[in-house]
Amino acid sequence: MPAIIRRMNDRETASVALIENLQREELTVVEEAQAYEQLIEMHELTQEALAQRLGKSQSTIANKMRLLKLPEPVQQAILNKEITERHARALIALKTEEQQLRLLKQIIEKELNVKQTEKQIERMLTEKKQPKKPKLKGVNKDMRIAMNTIRQSIDMVSDTGVDLETDEEDYEDFYQITIKIPKQK
Repeated sequence: MPAIIRRMNDRETASVALIENLQREELTVVEEAQAYEQLIEMHELTQEALAQRLGKSQSTIANKMRLLKLPEPVQQAILNKEITERHARALIALKTEEQQLRLLKQIIEKELNVKQTEKQIERMLTEKKQPKKPKLKGVNKDMRIAMNTIRQSIDMVSDTGVDLETDEEDYEDFYQITIKIPKQK
């Protein structure tokens, strides 16, 4: 049997083993990202240099490695094939681990596709930017309960994925809430 024999030190052997591992088809994106990270550290490479050596684009390497910044439960969900790489990359847009984990739970429980996940992320990001709803001052307790119940109902409907538009106005004699619910196409 023809063979090539090479003498290698421990670092070179580890590097070859990692590269061979990267060639496996059943490798998850998290395992792939971890291998890239190890190669970069081991050989003190930049992402660009690693990409050139592996015949991949730098953005491919960067996108995979960004997944390692996600919380452990998200990475585990990728490893368990509960979510896809595209789901995980979408989760990166959320700034806090709490938001990422809350949405991860929704993705798994409601079996959200990537487009639905991206819409939910957009909703979560815009809800933080919206001004706080005005507090009801000088209004009797029953009115506050009614208004809070309406707001909770609106939030519950939004959480199901319906893209609601709401507007609250405080008039002298009454309080007005306008809700726009898009018709399904």
